[in-house]
Amino acid sequence: MDVGDVHEKSIGDRSMSAFKREIATKPRVVYVRFKVFDIKAIDGANGIVLLDFAVYLRWFDQSCINVSRETFGRTAEEYEQLWHPRVEINNDQGLSEIWDPDTSWNLKDYETGEVKYSQRYRGPVSNSMDLRNFPFDSDVLTIHLGPKFYKEDKLIFESDPDHKVEETSVSHALEEWTVSTPVSVDFITGKFGHRNVDLNIIVHRNSGYYIWKVLLINLLAGMFSWTVFLTPASEFIDRINSTLTLFLAEVAFLFVIADKLPQVSYLTVMDRIVLGSFVLLFATAIESVLAYTFISDGKFFSSAGGPDYVKAEEVDKYAFFLFPLAFFLLHVVCIFRAISKRSLLKKLGVEAKDKLI
Repeated sequence: MDVGDVHEKSIGDRSMSAFKREIATKPRVVYVRFKVFDIKAIDGANGIVLLDFAVYLRWFDQSCINVSRETFGRTAEEYEQLWHPRVEINNDQGLSEIWDPDTSWNLKDYETGEVKYSQRYRGPVSNSMDLRNFPFDSDVLTIHLGPKFYKEDKLIFESDPDHKVEETSVSHALEEWTVSTPVSVDFITGKFGHRNVDLNIIVHRNSGYYIWKVLLINLLAGMFSWTVFLTPASEFIDRINSTLTLFLAEVAFLFVIADKLPQVSYLTVMDRIVLGSFVLLFATAIESVLAYTFISDGKFFSSAGGPDYVKAEEVDKYAFFLFPLAFFLLHVVCIFRAISKRSLLKKLGVEAKDKLI
């Protein structure tokens, strides 16, 4: 064994001995902070978020107090001999480490033994999202950080006192989402006894595209369907053709916007509105059939005294009032509930996430 190997072994032994003496009375404290350089993309349907972020850790190692620069250099190999928390991103889905070890490690203070470790990650993380309120949905993006080995009796994380959580930097160039600041950091104990850290970022979807290019068109199509109530019941074929044309147009429109809608197994707000519009269009055709039966001989509601145009007009009159009311209530109720839940998340923060469903 050469001199270099002996030197490295002695550094590692002193560091581990210091760590064991420290945790004999209390766990070693590691201070943590985050910086998000970019939120590149959010795929809510698949639960994937593309991120570019950094984690900064620092702690105090007794074995490094008053070491000289001559006996301890700044190479990654020497730092690897020291104790370190060996953290991992628990919801990693293929992250790449950007900073090389020589850049990541730093013995910041030779008098106090302050050691700093930082790493920049880029790539996908898993993040389940609830899209029931789409396109008026809000959710929480979370980075789960934790130690690979040490449990809470040996290591705990705390927020870096030199950097306020509220000042955590979050940058992005997303057009479809708005990031709500400040972020929040939670320190929790995992089911296996590890102390973990969650960085929570609240995001709100920008709904303008879906309002103007989907919901407005759907609204106009629904309004146009009400013109059949102004057409005499005797023109039954024209009324049915008009309704059928609108129905087919709605189907074609749904195929056009299909790639803009999340592919999920449950119904979103958008799904409820679109499906409700289909139901009302179908009901419009049923109403035309009902009105026609009052004026057609031999039909179910036909009168022995001949066609009852008064009854047919009354059916159309009530329909002209009830169908627009039902259509607007469909939109108002669905959208109001979604916006109310978004407001709740803005007001209460991460604590309101369970109330969004």
